[in-house]
Amino acid sequence: MTYPLASPVKAGLMSPAHAQFVEAGQLFCGTAGGTASALTVSTGKNLTGLMVNQVIGLKVGASANPGASTLNVDGLGAKAIQKNGAALVGGELAASTDLWFQYDGSNWRLLGGAGGSVAFPTLAKSSAYTVTPADVGKLILCSGTFNPTLPAATVGNGWSVAVANAGAGTINVIGSGSDTVNALSRSLLLPGDAALYVSDGVSNWTPIGQTTRSVEYWNPSDKGTNIALSNFNLTASGSISASTSAVRGVIPIPVTGKCYWEVVLDVRGVDSSTGIATSAASLSNYIGQQASSYGYSSPGNFLNNATAATTGSVQASGGVIGHFFDVSAGKLWWSYNGVVQGGGNPASGTSPTFTVSAGTYYPAFSIGGGGSGSTQVTARFTATSWQYSSLGFSAII
Repeated sequence: MTYPLASPVKAGLMSPAHAQFVEAGQLFCGTAGGTASALTVSTGKNLTGLMVNQVIGLKVGASANPGASTLNVDGLGAKAIQKNGAALVGGELAASTDLWFQYDGSNWRLLGGAGGSVAFPTLAKSSAYTVTPADVGKLILCSGTFNPTLPAATVGNGWSVAVANAGAGTINVIGSGSDTVNALSRSLLLPGDAALYVSDGVSNWTPIGQTTRSVEYWNPSDKGTNIALSNFNLTASGSISASTSAVRGVIPIPVTGKCYWEVVLDVRGVDSSTGIATSAASLSNYIGQQASSYGYSSPGNFLNNATAATTGSVQASGGVIGHFFDVSAGKLWWSYNGVVQGGGNPASGTSPTFTVSAGTYYPAFSIGGGGSGSTQVTARFTATSWQYSSLGFSAII
């Protein structure tokens, strides 16, 4: 290898190789040429060889790398760019960002910039979108009501992307295939929420900065005509002026485990019933009127298949109805203002209000029957919103 001339002082004090490192050991080369997959730069020093630990800086052009990429400095040959010892997968070299690389004798290692430190170029989306590997380090700004899908978690350990809900409705960030998000099937973002999603490189994404909440809510696509939803689909209301109507939750209750949630009777007008129902239950019937639903009505009746099993407290405006569902054992209890109804004990599994038939159930609520005026309830599916003890039962999801 030959070396370019160094300054006389430096050349007189060190070897030619050492002199070149001092002269060109850390250079910013301006905007890279070539393509996003094969970057080229000129140091202006006419290097005749690359040295271990040499650092080069550059500005990426108008496009991010779609996958693996190389860097050719002063025409000395294309060398693979690596991050954390592995080839790039796409998006690490974000468009129009300043990046630094260090030569390890074989490859250029990414040191910092959009691929190695915090930088979030914005990518606005208003309809269904699947995040791609090239979106690494970006902020997906969602202005519509849709559910963005993350790439497969195998994209890389530590691979990350930010998602923000800039719209007026709820969105769910969903894992690819069987991948989970915080060990769940999805991550709920309300309007104004944002989170950074980080992959474990295997099958799970961890949301950083997201408020911990259940992803359950009343399903606007699975309700009767007399049910109106608000408050991010957590509040349901209606009146006797129209037909009996019901609404189910958007997520089915897990087929195993013990689940708890609360429903607050904000305003009692027309009679209502809250409980569980399968997808076979009619949305024009009271919850508890069919074999496929079980309900606790505001007059104080516990109903299944139109038969009252027993009676409990009459519900009033402001009352809090707790639901205890031991799915594995098929046992169901309710509480009213923290008092378990009917003398049962969900914690020990004794004297359930109902032994539930096997099936896939959803949280459910209905209005209709006697009474007058408007009724409104608000569901509390998130543990941090519960007013009373869950007795060891967990949130639905």
